[in-house]
Amino acid sequence: MFKPYYRTTDFFLSCIEKIDAVQVLDSEMKLKKQSFRDLPKELLVKHTRLAIAMGEQSSGSQQETALSGYGRCETENYKRALRWIMEHDDRYITEHDVLYLHRVLTLGLVENLKNGRYRKIHNRDHTGKKTKGYKPPSTSAIPKLTRALVDWAERKEACHAIVLSAVFHLQLILIQPFAVANGRLGRAMGLWILFRKNYNAKHVLALEDYFAADKEKYFMKIQQVKQADDDFTEWIDYIAQGVLESMGLS
Repeated sequence: MFKPYYRTTDFFLSCIEKIDAVQVLDSEMKLKKQSFRDLPKELLVKHTRLAIAMGEQSSGSQQETALSGYGRCETENYKRALRWIMEHDDRYITEHDVLYLHRVLTLGLVENLKNGRYRKIHNRDHTGKKTKGYKPPSTSAIPKLTRALVDWAERKEACHAIVLSAVFHLQLILIQPFAVANGRLGRAMGLWILFRKNYNAKHVLALEDYFAADKEKYFMKIQQVKQADDDFTEWIDYIAQGVLESMGLS
């Protein structure tokens, strides 16, 4: 059974007080839930490029990546994944969903044996590089760990959306279920949880701006959790700060 450790800090409470006030206001105004087709093209293009730039497979500048054949394939895959997430925001997350989204994100980028299938080799870390003291789970443990994470998310449905999103996002990265694209999948799953909790699409997508604005900090925060024996406290605060900034409330 997965039982993440984290403390509820004064900083987190301060963030969600402001965030929840906006959520209540949006609810009272009965704003229409945005669909994929409602997204402004400029916002979708910007978000997709930032998401790709954060990924393990990207190299060079955003522009170079976007103009390459590989980059175009990544772009179309990410758009398909985002469309699917926004069209399925009324359901619990399942293990099948995790596998399916990985398949969508990596279609045409990796061989079929790695596409939407748990890894059969030992990964190094979330960036594909060797990290001192970090050892991802064994391949035999991956299915059980992934199912435990999915089960936790269902059991803790009443938790604050930011806690659910932050923990699922990072734990999936730490499990390293797949040979590639674990980071991109983790971020996509985190966004999906926020969509499921009725967060405004514009605010949710703006999280990619937050991550990309200081990519080194993003990976540093992941390292901090590992170095703190999987204490998610600082990571949850980091994500709460990101949501706050995406709403223009910081």
